[in-house]
Amino acid sequence: MLRDTRRFDAEYQAYTVLTMCRMLYTIEHGAITPKPAAAAWAKQRLDPRWKGLTDKAAAWRNDLPFDDLDAVLDLLRYTINRSQAERRTWRVNLVVNLPRRKLLQHRAPLRD
Repeated sequence: MLRDTRRFDAEYQAYTVLTMCRMLYTIEHGAITPKPAAAAWAKQRLDPRWKGLTDKAAAWRNDLPFDDLDAVLDLLRYTINRSQAERRTWRVNLVVNLPRRKLLQHRAPLRD
């Protein structure tokens, strides 16, 4: 997605922003929430630089422009970085908190 941005028309940009809000909510809470609720959460909890972008995505309709590709890609990168950081944290917690027998059972899925 980051290498080929041709598919990022207005609809796809708005969709991407709302999906990233939802993913960030899931990373934070371990639960899935509707995209509008995730956007509202993101406006309150994430860095203020994302507020305008999430407002615009939540309000977007087919007849409205959405041309914030650089900001959309920045949010996408931010979400990827957060998810990778959480994955590393999850692995550390798994190793620290699981008995050795359980760790060996979970070893294969943890490889990159």
